[in-house]
Amino acid sequence: MSKITNLRIYNFRCFEHFEASFGRESFVVLIGRGDSGKSTILKAIDALLSPLWNYPFSDWDFHNGNIDRPIVIEGDIIELPDDFLTLDSIGFNYKLLMPDGSISSDISSESEATSVAVTIRLVVDDSLEPKWYIVSDREGVQDKELHSKDRELFRSFFVADANDSQFSFHRQSPLAALSKNTREERDQINRKMTTIVREAFKNGKRNSSFEEFDSSASRVACHSALLGVGGSSFDAQLDYKDNAFTLRNVGLHRDNIPCRLLGNGSRRLISMSIQLELTKQGGIVLVDEIEQGLEAYRLLNLIKLYKGNKTGQMFLTTHSSYVVCECSYNQLFRAKPDFSGVFSYNEDFQAVLRGTPDVFFAKKILICEGKTEQGFIRKIDDLLRKTGDGFILHGIYIANSKGGDKFYTYAMKLREHHVDVCVFCDNDVKDLEKKYQQAEAVGCHTIRWQKDFCLEQQIFNDVCWNTVLRLVELAQELNPQLDIRSQVGMVGEYCDTEDNRAKIGRLAKCGNWYKDISKSEELSEIVYTDFLNDKIPSETILYQRLDALTKWIKKS
Repeated sequence: MSKITNLRIYNFRCFEHFEASFGRESFVVLIGRGDSGKSTILKAIDALLSPLWNYPFSDWDFHNGNIDRPIVIEGDIIELPDDFLTLDSIGFNYKLLMPDGSISSDISSESEATSVAVTIRLVVDDSLEPKWYIVSDREGVQDKELHSKDRELFRSFFVADANDSQFSFHRQSPLAALSKNTREERDQINRKMTTIVREAFKNGKRNSSFEEFDSSASRVACHSALLGVGGSSFDAQLDYKDNAFTLRNVGLHRDNIPCRLLGNGSRRLISMSIQLELTKQGGIVLVDEIEQGLEAYRLLNLIKLYKGNKTGQMFLTTHSSYVVCECSYNQLFRAKPDFSGVFSYNEDFQAVLRGTPDVFFAKKILICEGKTEQGFIRKIDDLLRKTGDGFILHGIYIANSKGGDKFYTYAMKLREHHVDVCVFCDNDVKDLEKKYQQAEAVGCHTIRWQKDFCLEQQIFNDVCWNTVLRLVELAQELNPQLDIRSQVGMVGEYCDTEDNRAKIGRLAKCGNWYKDISKSEELSEIVYTDFLNDKIPSETILYQRLDALTKWIKKS
């Protein structure tokens, strides 16, 4: 029932020209960094399918405030409810879903089609009055206006924490959609509501008095008389504000308490229960930041329930790695940073999604080979943050690929989706040369050391001799169980020679002096501080690689 397969957005908020295809997916999870337009996609769908007769828009909803170009939101919708297809407004404006997933406006090929589809278009010009149409895209066939009651059949609902109306039974609420009342039943309910409210109002006026307010009412009466406002009495009585006769006043309760008054977590979960049932009946549900107010175990349980639903459709946004890990690759769609559409994933991405899910929420990714590299990079972030130039300013996320050759594989996969990736790795495994060349060819930045060197070997080869001595002392402090001074032969005067540096580098590597995040952070603080203070010779590989890394970090 009712699935959006294609979505197009023009001149709406951050989107000048946006196109996305979701196939026949029932569970669509929008991911990506903050301010990439995920919430705006939901808002566009909400407006397109809204049952409101006059959905609110303002000048700020136009892209860059350009009201000279109209807002246009279009959706190709498949698996339509039978009630919708019999509407007079549809006529011959329907389209066809073809076996290859495309939407055809040529209805003469109906025998080849998988099912019927419609294209709905919402247009908002500078008058700010929205208009909805069924669009045929066939010559000589006029677009037909789609009324609010017709759009109700999509049972679309936007879950928002501030929207308490979801817990009442008014005509446009999800609870009313779940009730499946006929038009005659709804009319009967409205008459019943009017009768009940009138009787309650009369009984309330007869049986209640608020003498506590009589004194203030009398003072108002005196002053009103002086101003020429007559009246036989002034007192406090019941007064139904707004419209007491609507079903917005019939709400869902738990243990005799209105659900709208419950805590945020309980309200969120009850709301999700309503939406889950709505999707089972063919509704289209939109949830922004599904993880809000939910513990990890509740969130995971919720995702397991939602993703297994095959009827209706759910769109949700998330910044939670738990959600990404729980989803299948075909359910995830990453918002493109240029606001032009979304990236979809194939089966090859499943390992990346499960292994390093947080990378899908950042602007730039710095992939570290292992813990030593990760700790080294973390401290660089700390040092740059002190000058107001840390990683968060540049949208950088640090990912640990946990060794092997996965760092090159992950980097190349991310580059397929135009993510700016930098790999920080050793160069002491010959079998990885081909992978390195492939990664460079697709545009991955790579910071690696000279041939046959790991991080520790490059450091001891290139830093000044005083820093070598400091780093050996640091290694001894970090590893008190080892007799590192004796290992490097530091008795008496120890000379700065190429052989001595190479020996210390090999010992550091084989002895795992810094093979730990916290230990390599200590290493990085000394080395990168030297780099910042120009204490590492500029002709060395270490200086050149740290300089290239710093430039990549600061690149916008």
